[in-house]
Amino acid sequence: MEKTLLLVGGGHAHVYLINKIIKEKQKFKTILVSSSQYQFYSGMASGYIENIYSDTDINFDLKRLCKLGEIEFFEEKVVKIDPKNKNVTLKSGEKIEFDIASFDTGSELKIDNKYLDKEKIIGIKPLTNLKKIKEKLRNLNFEKIKILVIGAGAAGIELSLALKELEKQLNKKIEINILDRGDTLLSTFPKKVQDIVKEKIYQSSIVLHLNEEVEEIKDKQLITKKGLILDYDLILWAGGPTSNQIYKNSGMSVDSKGYMIVNHFLQNVDFEYIFGAGDCISIQNYSHIKKVGVYAIKEAPYLWKNILNYFNAKSLEAYIPQNEFLLIISLGNKKGVLSYKDIVLNGSLVWKLKNYIDKGFMKKFNTEF
Repeated sequence: MEKTLLLVGGGHAHVYLINKIIKEKQKFKTILVSSSQYQFYSGMASGYIENIYSDTDINFDLKRLCKLGEIEFFEEKVVKIDPKNKNVTLKSGEKIEFDIASFDTGSELKIDNKYLDKEKIIGIKPLTNLKKIKEKLRNLNFEKIKILVIGAGAAGIELSLALKELEKQLNKKIEINILDRGDTLLSTFPKKVQDIVKEKIYQSSIVLHLNEEVEEIKDKQLITKKGLILDYDLILWAGGPTSNQIYKNSGMSVDSKGYMIVNHFLQNVDFEYIFGAGDCISIQNYSHIKKVGVYAIKEAPYLWKNILNYFNAKSLEAYIPQNEFLLIISLGNKKGVLSYKDIVLNGSLVWKLKNYIDKGFMKKFNTEF
């Protein structure tokens, strides 16, 4: 009887797997379940806001890729995982059975549920919301638009600086305040990078409020726990990542933050026929690694090898996460700042390198086969 590989989520690692399935016809059936037909590439998000990249430049059409690989595609959300009985339940109520499953669903946005349905509050996740942000700004008939960005991590900083570049194209004044509960921006980056970005934010007339936490959000005002009152027309929520509770609710082992625990084979520690990659997992003994896309990309070849080897009853190959990797923050207007080990560089050449890497990634996995 034909075996079934179920892929849940269209993240970077699963895009790699789909690419492999297209090129190397397999003897097993593959099913992909993703809540959206399109998977946006996060590395090009700020460039998309600036209109450097188009929709097609920065997303994978999962439905098209699945068709090329003869993969059955469900544009659906998985609401329940039954690991013991090897099935998942979709929002529609349909159940899908599997022999091997792999999860690459990313992380969720850390935002209070009471703010999710507010018209003037948009989360940066899912990344399909980027289009909504641009449309909202075009449709706001104000000469000056007051934007609050919640979160001074990489996503919040890149978004804010990209919006100041978009300001020039819209012929509207965009006033930006960034709010963060921490005592510094880009808290996981070297101080030299922080200093470069602080200077750029100052030059861009963006106001940064640190050690400030949201207490209340009214229709046109945000109030912090310290009593700071900020007027706004739009709030863009770029807070840190949090886990999807589906893994904990399924009875699988999760870490203290709720991420599915896998071993160094990217294999679930409770159910050997379940694998995972990307932001939704926590690797045993490596729980400290950051939620950044580079890990999903590096994990992908090991995930593919180990799924094939498991199907064929062969030994699995260990993935050891790297400690140091290249990080580039976009500063807007085709400039960036780079950090690698003790090296910090900034300027136009950094952005050109980032553009080369990002476009190369998209071309590799999003071309016609």
